Amino acid sequence: MKNFRICRTILTREFLIIFFILIIVGCLNNSYAKVVDRIVAVVNGEPITLYELKQRAKPFLNKYLKNIKDPKERKEKEQEILNQILPQMIDEVLVDQEVKRRKLKVTDQEIKSAISQILKRNHLTLEQFKKILINSGSSFEQYKKELAKELLRLQLIQSEVKSKIVITDEQIDKYIKSHPNILAKIANKPQYVLQYICFTPLNPKDPTSVRLAKQKAEQALLDLKKGVSFSEILKKYHSRDCKEDGGILGTFTLDEMASSIKKAVKKLKAGGITPVIRTPLGWEIFKVKAIINTKDQALLVEKEKIRQLLYKKEVDKRFKRWLEELREKSSIRILL
Repeated sequence: MKNFRICRTILTREFLIIFFILIIVGCLNNSYAKVVDRIVAVVNGEPITLYELKQRAKPFLNKYLKNIKDPKERKEKEQEILNQILPQMIDEVLVDQEVKRRKLKVTDQEIKSAISQILKRNHLTLEQFKKILINSGSSFEQYKKELAKELLRLQLIQSEVKSKIVITDEQIDKYIKSHPNILAKIANKPQYVLQYICFTPLNPKDPTSVRLAKQKAEQALLDLKKGVSFSEILKKYHSRDCKEDGGILGTFTLDEMASSIKKAVKKLKAGGITPVIRTPLGWEIFKVKAIINTKDQALLVEKEKIRQLLYKKEVDKRFKRWLEELREKSSIRILL
């Protein structure tokens, strides 16, 4: 009986020790969770956590902290970065809340079209773009979700800001007067209106796929030389990854072109066609749709560029003002 009491006492003590250890560990885990996942801001009742903030700031933290060895200096720099990122996140939450309130939607086709534009501007294939995303620690699906959010925000900006903006000829003339180098530039440099046909390999890493794409491009060039119209060749061969209405690439001076394109284009007159050229997209053929040589024609093109520039500046200015008004009527608590 005595031995039983001793055993029971020992077991009770061991149980209590284990019980208190579990409580302490539990408390530590809860405290750690609070440190890692504590709320750093509340926007109209919607929280932003420290984890979300650090995830958003991760590229900047990695870039600016990697060479800082001193713990105190690292902590100060981290806090400085987080303090800069948090207001941006708050603004995004405000905009997203407004998007939801207005029940704005974006379609799969709009997302697909936006991605096509991004690929075209950066001369990338879809596979190359996906690889870049993977190397940066993201994925194509994550990117599409973020892009959808951006398109919704653009819809909101369109309805709130853009529709109310008009850039007048007087504003453009004033800008030109304050930038005299514009007239000097257009007086000496012809501008080329380019069309293009793009031949993207199905697998850019596969030599056979690259060779087949080149063969298609060379056949298309032969057809063009035989008199087949550019629009017909465009419909028959142009890759979907870099499709653009009419194959219009844009208007450029020679200085604005990649060296391989510039070398081929500068020898051509209006209506001329380049040989097959290797580019980041695969293989391309360019046609000089028109050459703008006269000062008056070049000035019209330059004025349109200025109009777009002034328009963007005005959009940014009015959006900033609208966002300030939105902040003022919102409930925002910063707890960082």
